[in-house]
Order: sequence, then C-alpha cells, then structure tokens
Amino acid sequence: MQDDRTLILSQSDGTKVECEIVFTYHDNDFKKDYVVFRVKASGELSAATYNPEDGQQGELGPVETEEEWKMLEEVLNDYYDQQQQNGSCECGGNCSGCSGCGSDDEDGE
Repeated sequence: MQDDRTLILSQSDGTKVECEIVFTYHDNDFKKDYVVFRVKASGELSAATYNPEDGQQGELGPVETEEEWKMLEEVLNDYYDQQQQNGSCECGGNCSGCSGCGSDDEDGE
C-alpha cells in the first residue's frame, strides 16, 4: 500500500519510477499548481505542473519556463528554511548535508 506522499512516474519505455512528494504549491502569478518531488532511487529533486481536480489519476505536465524554475527554486529554499527552523528536517535541524534540507553539498554548504 502506498501512502499519499508517493508518486509513481511512468517513463516512455514503460519503466516505473517511485518518487516522494516533497510538497505541492499553487502560484498565483503563473496560475498553476506544482508538485515538487524527490526520485527515491537517486535522491534527485524535480517538479512538474498538475491539475488538483484530477485527483490521484492526474497527469503531470512540464515546468515550461526558466522563470517558473527560478520561482520553484525560491519556494523550495523557503520550504527547507522553514523545515530547518521547525526542527522537522530529515537531519533534525542540523542540516549539514542531508538530502532533506536541500543542503546536499559535501561541505554542508
């Protein structure tokens, strides 16, 4: 059984990729809903657009512009800052390079 934080992506070759939803976000300027997710096998973060009205069977769409990617990067940084302040980051708030706080450099920078 999968929890509501799991996302299964189907690739063009038919393989399935399991991802963990980090958060969803609605942007009023772009008038779109986004899902930010982490690929479980690699830890890679990515994002896509989605229609919240589609429910669990909805299709994801591409993030189309550089401006959208920059906005999502800012939102992600704010999200991790808040997680770190609340002590709910995967690293317990120490954030010295964990994948949960977005500070995944070897130096913890």
